[in-house]
Amino acid sequence: MRTDGRVGTRNHIGIIATVNCFATVCRAIAARAQAPLLPDLPNVGGFVTICHDSGCGMAGTGEAFELLQRTIEGYIKHPNFGAVLLVGLGCEVNQIKAYADLCEPHPQRLVLSIQDAGGSTKAIDLALQQLSQLAPEVNQTSIRQEVPVSKLCVGLQCGGSDGLSGGNC
Repeated sequence: MRTDGRVGTRNHIGIIATVNCFATVCRAIAARAQAPLLPDLPNVGGFVTICHDSGCGMAGTGEAFELLQRTIEGYIKHPNFGAVLLVGLGCEVNQIKAYADLCEPHPQRLVLSIQDAGGSTKAIDLALQQLSQLAPEVNQTSIRQEVPVSKLCVGLQCGGSDGLSGGNC
């Protein structure tokens, strides 16, 4: 159960990229956080990266840009994330500041700019420091508790056996 009343089925910490060009950094943050942090966090399911192939060399307006921002906002607010670290490069079209209203008032939503940190290696080190402080708070959330089924929002994924199978879901 999240503080806003929504219910998740997982208690992950998300590492979300605003742009495609540093997906490797986000994956490195998650990989380096797993071994030292997870053994002491029985209520945290893991560190999950959300990367995509957009956000940099694209128009800063229009349908594609709005879709990207709505999708990232959905991940930031997703109830399966007990916390998120939003990672930006600093020069991309899809800037971290666009998500300030979603992140700044929430102590479990952190932001990290790779350029402000001084490069990839320093950003990874800073991210690990931030996550090591944040993760114990996320761990305080019990993974399982009874809630009415009406509180669950369930997404479905089709098997994708052919191009027309989506209509049968």
